Amino acid sequence: MTPINIERRCKEETDSIRNRVQKSKTMTPGEKNAILNRLAALDQWSKKVAKQQLTPHYRHAAYDARTNDDIAAQMRAKKAVFAALMAGRRVDLTMAAEFQVSQMHTAIAQIRRDIYRKHPDLILCDEWLRPDDGRRPYKQYWLVQKEGADA
Repeated sequence: MTPINIERRCKEETDSIRNRVQKSKTMTPGEKNAILNRLAALDQWSKKVAKQQLTPHYRHAAYDARTNDDIAAQMRAKKAVFAALMAGRRVDLTMAAEFQVSQMHTAIAQIRRDIYRKHPDLILCDEWLRPDDGRRPYKQYWLVQKEGADA
């Protein structure tokens, strides 16, 4: 499928309208100028649209700014959090510095996915902690064995 040249197509249409307006005998000069000004604006907008179409938008580009080291550090942190959970510890976002995690919720989400896929005998439990010092509530996580599963 051949993409259309928006700038050229819009220019052709606005030129056609511009010619009709200039040949009109019933319009006042003020009306003609108002229409011609709007057509000139349409030409400018079509140039901008054509330029934007040639430039990929950053949100739609398949690009990940993380390096291999960043991804490896994220995996190491996830493994450390999971090891702490397996050791019977309760984990929450206040421990992010201990595990060297900048986004504890991402590590927990990945652990939850891994438990669902690889450890069906485990349950990731959570509860809301509501500190009294004016901080926002946050969740605490821990693991338990499912009933009837071997230890």
